[in-house]
Amino acid sequence: MVSIAAWMGSWVAASFCLPVATTTGPATSSTTQPCVPATTQAADAAATQPVSSDDPRVDAILDRLERRGDAIEDLFANLTFQRFDELVEERLTRHGELLYRRDEPNARFLVRFDDMVIDRVIQRQKAWYVFDGRWFIEKQESTKTVVRREVVRPGERINPFKLGQGPFPLPFGQKKADILGRFVVKLVEPIPGDPPESDHLLLVPRTDSDMADRYRKLDFYVARKLELPVRIRLYQKDDKIVTADFADVAVNTGLAAGRFELPVPEGWQLIEEPLETMDGQP
Repeated sequence: MVSIAAWMGSWVAASFCLPVATTTGPATSSTTQPCVPATTQAADAAATQPVSSDDPRVDAILDRLERRGDAIEDLFANLTFQRFDELVEERLTRHGELLYRRDEPNARFLVRFDDMVIDRVIQRQKAWYVFDGRWFIEKQESTKTVVRREVVRPGERINPFKLGQGPFPLPFGQKKADILGRFVVKLVEPIPGDPPESDHLLLVPRTDSDMADRYRKLDFYVARKLELPVRIRLYQKDDKIVTADFADVAVNTGLAAGRFELPVPEGWQLIEEPLETMDGQP
């Protein structure tokens, strides 16, 4: 598993893993290793995935969620990320924005955070995380570094949405069959504090799923009008609860490719970690 910033690792690496290339061979290097043998597990899961949750209300929500994701060309959302450590009762909060753009051969996303709040102590330092279809790029204002990690070989395709394979927990694009193949899904009655006009889906990992080792349960709050999740909450096996809230969501507004570029400022350090070639050379 790639070791990135400690707090980010709990969301990206530990929660959803870095992408696994599955088209032309293993995409690994001395620093970049897939954390799930996705090609084998995904193939095994696909053969046994149920097509129904046995609840027509849940099926209808998942069907709408999948159709909506298929129609998205680009997306913007303001993002609030929280991680609560149940063991030490420490809460970390970050505010920023998420951008997504469908592209070839792979989609792109950018997450920018403007601050970090740890138990009411605010640090005003920006951080950027970008997947440009080939490289996962981390830019940290605190260390004045830009780290580029190659996670997909040129021309290879990945599915940035697929559970367990995507580089970031995007709030859309999940396939119904993938969800039901890995989770038992139930519709939960709304309670105070839920996002307004949303349906709450409780996802409990199946015992034979690759998700069972990482999660106790997940909450998806799907906005009825938008037909996209506006809150995702992950209850991890390491006693951390991770919540992502998506607000002011704008879909298909024509985001330019230039919005996803991360220039290296003068005086900053650039670190590149390419994948090894098939003969073991960078």
